[in-house]
Amino acid sequence: MRPSATLLLVLSLSLSLGACTIGRDYVGNELRANPYEVLVPGKTHLADVLETFGAPDKIQRRKDGDVLVYRFVRGNESVLEIQEPVITGLSVFTYTKRQFKSNRLTLFFDGAGLLSSFGYTGGLAELEAL
Repeated sequence: MRPSATLLLVLSLSLSLGACTIGRDYVGNELRANPYEVLVPGKTHLADVLETFGAPDKIQRRKDGDVLVYRFVRGNESVLEIQEPVITGLSVFTYTKRQFKSNRLTLFFDGAGLLSSFGYTGGLAELEAL
């Protein structure tokens, strides 16, 4: 039994209806070193931090010392769209999955420029693969 021309047309159109896109967005820079290995409260100076990690994303000036914030954000997005491409161009179905996670390092310095404490959150480890 030979497949009909209509069946072949339907199959070829259905194969051309789907589109899939994958994207990644990055904001900031990855940390150049592991904070737990290079930062020692009471011993690490502001100049050492700037040399190790580079310019921060944010500096907050306080009368009793500065706060530096380093942040690296990564976003993954995947989209599956099914549409009629020939006549109307209408989307029949769209599925989008977006994830945004970040690594964030916040450093607190005293008035003399000595690190008093820091906090680090490694959220990129929670980012699911595309």
